[in-house]
Amino acid sequence: MSEPVRAPSAVEESEPDTLQIAFVGIIGTILLVTAVAFLQGLYERVQRAEVQRKVVDVTPLELQTLRVHQQEVLQAQAWVDRAAGAVSIPIDRAMDLLARDPDLKAVPLPLVPAAAPAGGAKK
Repeated sequence: MSEPVRAPSAVEESEPDTLQIAFVGIIGTILLVTAVAFLQGLYERVQRAEVQRKVVDVTPLELQTLRVHQQEVLQAQAWVDRAAGAVSIPIDRAMDLLARDPDLKAVPLPLVPAAAPAGGAKK
């Protein structure tokens, strides 16, 4: 029995296949770039959501305090002009009074100029 003779190949079997290596490298690079772009987009979306939740949606303490003070002033009853008998009452109360007696006449008061700031402007 004789063994078949093998013809010598042009490429040694120990050499790597460059086409396969290039293909795997290109596909790997494309997958890596896609994964990085996806993760970067996910990070930006989460960061925007956190800024919205922690900064934009939160009302500053000074504004909350100012609104509470304004509501207290609007709901308070106070004398506007004691000599003329004019008082400031909450708008809800005034609407109730007018609903009960539509002939109730409100006396318009002259506008009072706003008080100057405590420090005053220096010239």
